[in-house]
Amino acid sequence: MKGTTMPTTITNVAKLSDEVKSGQIYGVIQLYKLLSDRPAVEKKPADIFARTYLTDALRTALDQIHYKFTGQDQRGSLVFTGGYGSGKSHQLLALFHTLSHPGLAAEWLARHGYDEPLPKLDDLAMIVLHTARVDYDNLWEPVFQQLDAQDVLSQVKRYPTVPQIRQALADRPVVIIIDEIENWYETILPQRVSTAETSRAANRTFLQHLLEVANEPDVPLMVFFSLLRDNPDIVDVIDRTEPISINLSTAADREEILLYRLFESVDEQKAAKVVERFIELYRDRQIAVPVGDYEAYRARMGRVYPLHPELLRVLFERYSTASNYANTRGILYLLATILRERADHIPLLLTSDVDAARFNDQLVVLDRPLVEATARDIERVGHIDYGREILSTVLLYSINREQQIGANETETVMGVATPEINPNDVLLGVNRLLGQAWHLHKLNGQYAVRIEENVFAVVQNRARDIAEKAAIQRIARVLAKEVLKGNTHVYEIDEVPDDRHLKVVVSLRALDTDQDVYAIYHGHRYQNRMIVLAPLTGDLRNDQSLIDKARRIIGGEEIKKDVSDERAAKVQAIIDEELKELKERLAARFGFWPKVSVMVSEGPDGQRIEKEAVRKIQVEADTASLLERAISDIARVKEKILDVLRERGPKGLRADVLYSDFYTIRRYPMVSDASQVTAALKELCKEEQLYIEGHKGRNFFGETPYGLDEQSRAMLYHADFAQVERGPTGEAEKVKIAYPEGKAPDKLTKEPVLEQAVEGVEVTPQRITEQLHLEEGGKHPRTVAGKFEAILRETDVIQHVQVEISNDFSVSGKSDKLERVVRDLGFSPEGLKLNLTLEWSGPLEKGPFLQQLLLLPATPDGSLYVIAEIDRVIE
Repeated sequence: MKGTTMPTTITNVAKLSDEVKSGQIYGVIQLYKLLSDRPAVEKKPADIFARTYLTDALRTALDQIHYKFTGQDQRGSLVFTGGYGSGKSHQLLALFHTLSHPGLAAEWLARHGYDEPLPKLDDLAMIVLHTARVDYDNLWEPVFQQLDAQDVLSQVKRYPTVPQIRQALADRPVVIIIDEIENWYETILPQRVSTAETSRAANRTFLQHLLEVANEPDVPLMVFFSLLRDNPDIVDVIDRTEPISINLSTAADREEILLYRLFESVDEQKAAKVVERFIELYRDRQIAVPVGDYEAYRARMGRVYPLHPELLRVLFERYSTASNYANTRGILYLLATILRERADHIPLLLTSDVDAARFNDQLVVLDRPLVEATARDIERVGHIDYGREILSTVLLYSINREQQIGANETETVMGVATPEINPNDVLLGVNRLLGQAWHLHKLNGQYAVRIEENVFAVVQNRARDIAEKAAIQRIARVLAKEVLKGNTHVYEIDEVPDDRHLKVVVSLRALDTDQDVYAIYHGHRYQNRMIVLAPLTGDLRNDQSLIDKARRIIGGEEIKKDVSDERAAKVQAIIDEELKELKERLAARFGFWPKVSVMVSEGPDGQRIEKEAVRKIQVEADTASLLERAISDIARVKEKILDVLRERGPKGLRADVLYSDFYTIRRYPMVSDASQVTAALKELCKEEQLYIEGHKGRNFFGETPYGLDEQSRAMLYHADFAQVERGPTGEAEKVKIAYPEGKAPDKLTKEPVLEQAVEGVEVTPQRITEQLHLEEGGKHPRTVAGKFEAILRETDVIQHVQVEISNDFSVSGKSDKLERVVRDLGFSPEGLKLNLTLEWSGPLEKGPFLQQLLLLPATPDGSLYVIAEIDRVIE
């Protein structure tokens, strides 16, 4: 069990600063606010001095101001460098207020033991330039304007010369502060504005001249910069004059800055007692302290109390160099947040107090995947004593990959152990975590948190959390996109588009009956653009081995998002193997192509009767080869066209209707696209088997028509009904459409064998009865009746009708007629979800059938679906 907390807490020993207690840490200095008209802390020198520790960098800058303006050192430029959050703008702001308010500054400097007097600078001109407030193409313009040197500015041509700069300064003391110059410089584009040439080269030249003037011993000018050192053009120009350069990211007094901002005071006697208890723990347990000397380490702990030296070391050595980290400012925010919550409960702030789960919102800016992985592990290992503290400690040593990754046993123990927590219990917790925390690794004696997990175990574990529905959807996607490929859609999973594009519709279960096949076509208009494919046997949705493989694939893909490239490659290998086996097993399960064909038989009167039937054809699991096999050759298409036109007689058929029939009637030969029908029509016309009337203002017979397509409204006629008058050379001069006198059509195609399934409607004897299965739907009876009116012929006989009516009365739709039907059945329509099936038998002619359809109720929030069995008699 965990030990009790030490009676002494940080708040008993140290007084937190007002910033920490209020939660209002002032860390982001925005120098441009000095120049705005609005109130801002940056304008309040007393507040700035109160929040500013007199750093070595500031001391150096103040010394150089003294030396420059008293003539002891001619160097007139100084650069603060460092990453984001290292304090560059803060240093510049402190210098501004020191020079602008020397009285207040003297008090502040005295409190920090700085007794070097500042030079008296009468008539000092302070110029502050910041990208947020400077929108000039030429940097010298705001400088000259604030120096009230408009007359000199008007004389500048390409850039200011050294004499012009000296003239603008006018021998008075000037301090220029330029913050974030690199951002401003990168926005300059070489272009001509008015009469002045604006370019990066001109601005670089001005900067060089300005800094050269600042280095002249008789010129009272100092220029201060903040630099990220990201832009080599600016850096080269500034470095050319050898300014004083101070890197704040490596400043030795960063710890003092933190202590100054976090704590108002520390009771040194009480602090010494707390430190002594920890030193006794380390000595008694023979924990090797970093400096190798317990007395030296005691002094070190006393100097930085209430922060543990290891915490500061790991923050600055590893933390502050991580990408996107705000350096000292970021550490300040983090520690202030932790102290505000923990100072009343702990005697000393340890590395384990930087709780990876509790403070992850601040830690994720350092390494989001690693922090989130650690937080997930913390949730998993709540039953292990000190698991949370150990993982949080190890995380800090694992964040920055530029340093050695991981914490050794000593660092881990020092991060967690207190006089009340036994170091042996900490080590026991580490050993337990290695088998249960997915992201904790032991590498060459170091404990490290890594994004990578134990690949095989984790993939299988993650797979258990994948829903069966998601796994089945993945099986469907792999089947469609990686096994079959091409324009493939999965029945009952995908929304199958009802369009003219040729497509394969694959079922995940075997289609054992004809009705199973017809159900897939149900509701689609373009039924002859669908090729159905089904497994040889069984239902893939119930195959647990397939489902498990799909789950592992999905689980592996999810894990890949959170692991390193190296571990992701191992996870990918598992995914690839599972995917390979899944594709092989799916391919082996396919398949049957249940092809809708026509059964031809002889009726009682000797007439030919055609009826739809499903014939199973075994095929390979490949959409491209299946499409190629399903598409008929042009001879079959020509044959079908002649059969249809012979049936139509002298009435003929409009071209666009014929094209549409090839798309919608599934017993027609399947064509690749409209061009195949076009080619067949052209050949038939050229061969004088087809007469085309009214295409592009003329008629065609015995020649190839041009521009024929599926939009054409030309009339098509079988040549048997074309009475041709020929010229002297035999060419057709005039064509008249009529039945041959006393003669029925006799140019028939080859008679198929009766009682045999054939692909497509093969031939048309002199008298046949064709049985059609037609389906149409909509929300209003007029819509459905209109569709049937367009496809039915006057001689059609409707033998059987089935009507499926559905409507959701709980939505918003209202249908008086439908409500009466519901009430007549003894129900209340309020909130009712109606599904009603009506059936009646014929025979009915076309007119009465359409009238019956118009009597049906509308379904505003549902559908009206009509299935009709039709006898089509061909004379």
